Amino acid sequence: ETSKEASTEWLTALLLEAKVPGFVRGKYYVYTLKLRKNLPKNTSEKRQTKMPNSGNGRFYVGMTGLHPYHRYLNHIRGYKASWAANKMAITMTGFEGPMTREEAEAREPARAQELRKEGYDVHSN
Repeated sequence: ETSKEASTEWLTALLLEAKVPGFVRGKYYVYTLKLRKNLPKNTSEKRQTKMPNSGNGRFYVGMTGLHPYHRYLNHIRGYKASWAANKMAITMTGFEGPMTREEAEAREPARAQELRKEGYDVHSN
């Protein structure tokens, strides 16, 4: 449970050691996570219905005011994370930014649409 706390000493130390930039007000990013192709075996029918699998692969596209590396760590440790990002993320494949909030709000669905056009299933919050 301690890994889900908002502010943990180990997380702060890790981010500082890796020289991940801290939060900067007004700067946002759009990031893409590659997800496992298949849902976990114990996934509910309701979630299975919400998360179709075309067989080409899955991605999660999100927007954040944190540096994307910081946000990715939050996803994989389960802090303020969607189910898909927490349970299925394999790696972060890239991010764009920094940009304004308005730019990020426009870019997030555009990035998701690009991936869909390439034949991937795209999930978000």
